[in-house]
Amino acid sequence: MSAPLPPLSAAQQRALARLLDAPSVAEAACSAGVPLEELFGWLESDEAFQSRLEGDAEDAFNLAGLQLLHLTVQAARTLADAMAGAAPEPWAGARVQAAHVVLQQARIYRAADGLEGRIARLEKAKDAMEKRAAECVCGAAHLA
Repeated sequence: MSAPLPPLSAAQQRALARLLDAPSVAEAACSAGVPLEELFGWLESDEAFQSRLEGDAEDAFNLAGLQLLHLTVQAARTLADAMAGAAPEPWAGARVQAAHVVLQQARIYRAADGLEGRIARLEKAKDAMEKRAAECVCGAAHLA
């Protein structure tokens, strides 16, 4: 098991918060009050900063995916209303297109999420098999 990573400085924490919503690294550095070169240094070689950024980015992606999944109910209703022939409104076509995009993207997100779970299970099984194989080799060497 690896040693715990050191805590981040206040400047690093501000930079992390800005990196996920700023349009560029330069703007994230500026809004966090951190020199750009320092932020690039953290991004390139600070293991604690990189680990937190990866975790925060994953959390943000998962939140966006959940929000997308929640929108699928509204998208389905929009399509059902359009199919029922309710009085057409000026934006009905745009709403149907948006509903279609939401449903497509939700399907892609669910497929990717399912793949991640399967990969994690396969990696766990592989690790267990490698451990058992190592134990067999050790046991066989001990008998010889």
